[in-house]
Amino acid sequence: MNEAEEGRWAPTPSIYRVKHANGSWRSFNLTASRQTDHADIGGFVITAVDITERVEAEDRLRRSEA
Repeated sequence: MNEAEEGRWAPTPSIYRVKHANGSWRSFNLTASRQTDHADIGGFVITAVDITERVEAEDRLRRSEA
């Protein structure tokens, strides 16, 4: 039996790039949380955090170390 069949579900963060209306690219860390047992929610909650500045700083650091 897999996790979904057993009713267990672990949130897994994922990083996505999204094109902004102004043409620039933004990086987001998305995490989904199953809230199907919560009476007021009854579904999934997705949290998105803009991590663009962190990603850009990491890229600059990598380039400076090369």
